[in-house]
Amino acid sequence: MAYMVWKYGVSLEWYASTWLMFLLIYQLFLIQLNILNPATALAFIPAAAVIPLLVMMKGNFRKTMGAIVLVAAFYPILLLVGQIIGG
Repeated sequence: MAYMVWKYGVSLEWYASTWLMFLLIYQLFLIQLNILNPATALAFIPAAAVIPLLVMMKGNFRKTMGAIVLVAAFYPILLLVGQIIGG
């Protein structure tokens, strides 16, 4: 799939932000179905940091992607913490 994004010249920033949006909407869906605790919304915090980094991706790709990976690593940690806190 990523090869097709590159082949057809789709903006990598747009592609990644679309997947981020789908991820967050799916998490909200699971919260509404009571599969996930509402406290797992803590995992939305890294999304607020990833969005500006996606905008800066064209400037310095390597440095920005390193920061995105670092920030995105907190997503599953905060998801787990939210599940534990929510009980």
